[in-house]
Amino acid sequence: MLDRHSTWLPQVLGVTFLLLAIEKVRWLVQVPPDYSLEFVLGIELTGRMAWVASALLGILLAWISAACFRRRAHAVWAVAAVAIYTAVSVWVWQTKYSDHSQQTVLITSTFISAMALAFCRFLIDRRAQFDLK
Repeated sequence: MLDRHSTWLPQVLGVTFLLLAIEKVRWLVQVPPDYSLEFVLGIELTGRMAWVASALLGILLAWISAACFRRRAHAVWAVAAVAIYTAVSVWVWQTKYSDHSQQTVLITSTFISAMALAFCRFLIDRRAQFDLK
């Protein structure tokens, strides 16, 4: 059984994802649907389709935040999936939209991917902090 003081990671992740969800809601309220912009898997969406994608992403971020605060075991895998999704999105966005050289795109995307995988390793190593009953 873990000491209660060693369970800081779920709260940090919960606050992080809560802030991301609040930012999505703020964006949805301030920007009219016809002027929305969102990247889904690195591909740019505009207009109402982007607004709907932002709303769905906000709901997903709020759900992950709630799962982290409740220390659910599936929150670890959801956060890891978001990290991998972000890395893949950066690869696709850099390949499709960036006007930098191929070397710069490769170095940047590889760095982001390595950071995401290191974060996943860190998270999975500390997954015992979740699912406390």
